[in-house]
Amino acid sequence: MHSTLPGQRFKLSGVVKNGSIEIKKGTLENKFIITDFKNDLIVLYKGPLPATFREGDMASIGGFLADHKSPTCFVGTSV
Repeated sequence: MHSTLPGQRFKLSGVVKNGSIEIKKGTLENKFIITDFKNDLIVLYKGPLPATFREGDMASIGGFLADHKSPTCFVGTSV
């Protein structure tokens, strides 16, 4: 993983990990994991997911790291 500045936006690409999509019922809050099969990153995204968004498929998410010092969670602003 490359270093980033606080709040720096970038695009994250990888595979949506099987079994990782969680949608909070009655909201647009989504949580899923993007993987490159070596590293996993939790993604939080608020908004409707595209109809083509599926586990096991490639996805590109724009956003920023929730905490640039501990890069384990990515806040998505676009999918």
